[in-house]
Amino acid sequence: MDVGPLSKRLFESRDVRTRIIKEQAELYDKMESKDHQILETLELARDGGLVFEAGRLYTPMRIIPAVVACVCIVLNVSQLVTENYKFLTMDHDHVEDRFNLSEILCARWGVANRLAAEKLVACYELVAVAYLCIMMFCTILQMVYGGSEFCRWLATARLFLADLPELKYFSAMRLLMHLLPYVIVQESQAMLSDFKDRHSKGEKKRRMFLEALVFVAIRLVVFIFGFDAFIVKFRAAAEWASVVRFTSFIKIAVFLNQTVGIVQIERITMQRVMLFIFAGEDSIMCGEESQLMQAYLARLFEKIWALSLASASFGFTAPGLAPIAPSRAAAPVMETVKDLEALAGELNPAVGYFNPTSLTEMEFWGQSNEATIGFLRQAEIKHGRVAMAAFVGYCVQANGLYWPFDLTTSGISYADISAAGSPPEQFDALPTNAKLQILGAIGFFEWWSENSYALECSGEKHYMRGGKPGFFPSFNKGGIPHPVPFELFDPFGLSKNASPEKKAKGLLAEINNGRLAQIGIMAFVAESKVPGSVPALGGLVKPYAGEPMAFFSASDKLPYVSEMFASGLGSGF
Repeated sequence: MDVGPLSKRLFESRDVRTRIIKEQAELYDKMESKDHQILETLELARDGGLVFEAGRLYTPMRIIPAVVACVCIVLNVSQLVTENYKFLTMDHDHVEDRFNLSEILCARWGVANRLAAEKLVACYELVAVAYLCIMMFCTILQMVYGGSEFCRWLATARLFLADLPELKYFSAMRLLMHLLPYVIVQESQAMLSDFKDRHSKGEKKRRMFLEALVFVAIRLVVFIFGFDAFIVKFRAAAEWASVVRFTSFIKIAVFLNQTVGIVQIERITMQRVMLFIFAGEDSIMCGEESQLMQAYLARLFEKIWALSLASASFGFTAPGLAPIAPSRAAAPVMETVKDLEALAGELNPAVGYFNPTSLTEMEFWGQSNEATIGFLRQAEIKHGRVAMAAFVGYCVQANGLYWPFDLTTSGISYADISAAGSPPEQFDALPTNAKLQILGAIGFFEWWSENSYALECSGEKHYMRGGKPGFFPSFNKGGIPHPVPFELFDPFGLSKNASPEKKAKGLLAEINNGRLAQIGIMAFVAESKVPGSVPALGGLVKPYAGEPMAFFSASDKLPYVSEMFASGLGSGF
């Protein structure tokens, strides 16, 4: 069931649905009356959708499925090697009789082996994995040392469209793909069409009959082998499920991934799309059409690479590779020192413009003064927002408030973390994995807010290129492949329809509150580390003996962390 259209229909009025159905029925009647003009009105991009497809494939969120794919490849290959090695070294004398087609056939032929299926599957998968890895290595070599630019980009397309997906889903169960009704019908039609052409040319029927027998025999062997592979892996998954461990969950997840790979939806869909684009009216890919498809794929990955370089640089977009359907971007406005002086008067007339370090007069990293001001404004707003969250969180944790459930599946609860002591001590008590998750979330938000592609999809520019300081781009407009129910900024849409005057007033309040929160959280940290340094907080803030500026603590078993604390560098980590 497709949840997207279902949720959309829930909010559609009955009149709208009735009108849509009526329009579709009219189009259906036109097609049945052989009115081909309706099909002639279809508009196709002159470049075959090349630029659009490149922009669709490369979005800021593509890093997530890319990372998932890499993890799946590593887990799949490692499980294939380790489990098949166990099958090859297993003693069959201690194995009970189990149902396998290959073992039944071996018994009929007088070869009694209770692990015949396991050993056959293991040998096939190990040899196939080695072959796939070698082919992928050869593809990478062609990417780097290809004789021409076309060969290098075509090898890149083959790596990402064929080699890596094959390793991601590979198992002996993929042989069952050849038994899918769609595949059998397609291959049978192609074989019969070939037989018809050869018979018209006078070729003997005996040879074609033998080829048909070989075709059926191969499908029979594939059925036996693929079915046994599924039984073997299903039996192993049942054993993993009997033990409650994280490794068992990972192994079962890999098995499900292999099962999904039997259908090869991605490959079948792409084949159909390529036939629709390049094969013409007969849907048969001839030599010239195949060459055009190869050139298209090579050019597609070249443009994806150009787009990745474009979005990685500040405010730069490669020619011809604009983001997909972005909102109308506002005209870039670069703030100057005079704008800061006016803003200071609105924020706090009593203090006014205060710039003792002359930062707003500098030019960071060889950029203009206006770009530097944009960087400083972004930094202040961002740090103010973080400080406001930190100040509230410090107060909540210091008063012993916590969630009433477990933090991890291993049994560590929020109550255990709260019992560690002061808020900094509670953070030190977090498991290392929890800290890594927090660090990963921070890194993602930082990367998303800096990404020029995501900003332009939301109608903004980078803050050093005339964009609005403090603006956080939308998740749903930036190319995330699934709907996100809540945005990071204004998740409930409370300020969506606010007037510009109200938004401007709210921004001033946010800056003032952020400045106060920065002072407040630093006062908490200073008093906890140096008791008495903030007289107003004397006796209210518990002392902390650790390193307040260190994200990790000495208890975190990570590379170089313990060594940094031992050398005295932990305070800066």
